[in-house]
Amino acid sequence: MTAPRSWLGSAAAAGSLVYVALVAVLHLVRTDYDPAGRYLSEYSVGRFGFLGNAAVYVLAATLLLVSAGLRFTVRASLGLTLSCVLLAVASAAFVTIAAFPADVQPMGGARPTPTRSGAIHHQAALVALLSLIPGLLILPIALRRDPRWRTFFRTASLLALLFVATVVAFIRLPWSQGWAERAGAVTLSSVLFLTALRVRECTSLGAQRESSP
Repeated sequence: MTAPRSWLGSAAAAGSLVYVALVAVLHLVRTDYDPAGRYLSEYSVGRFGFLGNAAVYVLAATLLLVSAGLRFTVRASLGLTLSCVLLAVASAAFVTIAAFPADVQPMGGARPTPTRSGAIHHQAALVALLSLIPGLLILPIALRRDPRWRTFFRTASLLALLFVATVVAFIRLPWSQGWAERAGAVTLSSVLFLTALRVRECTSLGAQRESSP
């Protein structure tokens, strides 16, 4: 049963890299946006908006793949179940974020016109954030219970705390919300990429053991 799941880690690692690549490309093609004052969701509206939406859908798929990979490779526990469920909820929230575009701030600093789509987008973003924070914080506790994942405990803990720090910076430093959001995106991508690599390693070892006589 382990061998068919070995693709999860590889797919999740690739997904995290594709997400970062798409976001980087968006910053290269949308030079009219100031990263310090523009949210990432605004890149999904207007020119090259399809790239922004693609990035969010890729992130949602990556979260789901990592959640499944953890479920199959980490020793079962309440903490693991909670973390996987929260990551899956965040995945669904990101799909909603992509499906309902944000209200984009007009050039010149004027306030955007509120829309129903923007309101749904905002609520989905809140759900994603409130799912990711506890999900990432609980995960290291579950990893520490599994000998195969114990060495990854400190890395997962550090990245989870770093992600929380970016959220605090986003809230407390309004003048640099854009940079704080991007730092959070990079941190989340790092968590997903490194976790995916460990999932791939664990599934590969499991496959080798099953194939051994």
